[in-house]
Amino acid sequence: MQKLICVAALSLLASACATAPTASTSNGATASVAGERYCFKRNLAEGGGKLHCNWVADRSQVCNSGRVYETVEMGRYTAPAPAGRCETGEYIVKVAPKA
Repeated sequence: MQKLICVAALSLLASACATAPTASTSNGATASVAGERYCFKRNLAEGGGKLHCNWVADRSQVCNSGRVYETVEMGRYTAPAPAGRCETGEYIVKVAPKA
C-alpha cells in the first residue's frame, strides 16, 4: 500500500513539474497563463487590454530580473495586487490566472 501511495505521489509531482511556468527571454513576448507572475510596480503599464511589465514567474527572481518586458492579457489574469517589496525598497505586484 505504501508503494502505491509513493508511486502516485511521484507521478503527481512529475506532472506538476511538467507544467511549471517559464519566463520568456524575448522582448515584447506574451506570457502564457501558467501561474502567478510578478513585476516591479513602477514598470507596470496597461494598454489595449494587456498589462506590460518585467514579468517573471518566481517572486524571488523579480528583484534580480533584467528589464525584459512581457505582456499578459488582462482578461486571463486577476488585477495586479501588492506582493511586497525587494530589499532595495522596490514595490512588487503580482497577477494570477483567473479560474
